[in-house]
Amino acid sequence: MESLILAQNERWQRGLGMQVERETVEQSFERVIQRTVAEG
Repeated sequence: MESLILAQNERWQRGLGMQVERETVEQSFERVIQRTVAEG
């Protein structure tokens, strides 16, 4: 039972890390678009 909880926790942390990484990439991309539009 304990190993199941540990495995689930590891999957959750990995998923959370991927989510944070994806949000960072999206924010960077939005900044590039805003800069491009501003420079026009």
